[in-house]
Amino acid sequence: MGLPCQLEKYIKKQNKISCFTQLAADNLWLSKIHEKVAESESFALPGLPDNIVMTKTQLPGLFNLGNSEKAKEMKISTEHIRELEFGAYGLRPSVLINSFEELETRYINEYKKQKQGRVWCIGPFSQYNKNDLDKAQRGSKAPINEHGYMEWLDSQHPGSIIYVCLGSLRRQTPPQFIELTLGLEDSGFPFILVVKGGAGAEKIEKWLAEDSFEKRVKGRGVLVRAVV
Repeated sequence: MGLPCQLEKYIKKQNKISCFTQLAADNLWLSKIHEKVAESESFALPGLPDNIVMTKTQLPGLFNLGNSEKAKEMKISTEHIRELEFGAYGLRPSVLINSFEELETRYINEYKKQKQGRVWCIGPFSQYNKNDLDKAQRGSKAPINEHGYMEWLDSQHPGSIIYVCLGSLRRQTPPQFIELTLGLEDSGFPFILVVKGGAGAEKIEKWLAEDSFEKRVKGRGVLVRAVV
């Protein structure tokens, strides 16, 4: 669903990604449980309707900042922002969420309890952008152009393509990415894999080049960089 520019401008400042993500992040920040476990130790995310077990290494980078001086500064800044957000919440009229009731009913209800009912689900919506060329080029330059993508997709059997994009919150470690790509190669299915930038991107690109992965899967696999 597209939105008028005036409303979209406001939502960019106030919008949260989903009630599940926001509830999990808020509860982690309040409990600090991830700071009390080892890197590979499993623990249940607190305060959720379902029993969801993760390890510290599977959490978003916000909770895995590392021990460098820059990471320590970022952690202090993040803590300050969180404290201001929780302390000043009573001054806010509402929190807007890019979600909808049918998608995550129990998580919406729990998040509303946490925020004293000041939660409004307005999704799903996308940015109000009608420029098809701009949307096709979003991110860095693609390995093939928009028409090349369409030709490649049309050449495949319906329902046969595996599309792998883990969103903007999760960053795979290089070893995890390598296992994923090798699994896609061994699957024998055509696939589209989104390769994101950020931490570990240089190591990933180095492995892709040294292993000649894209050459081996040429025609069957397509890698798209920095789309999310």
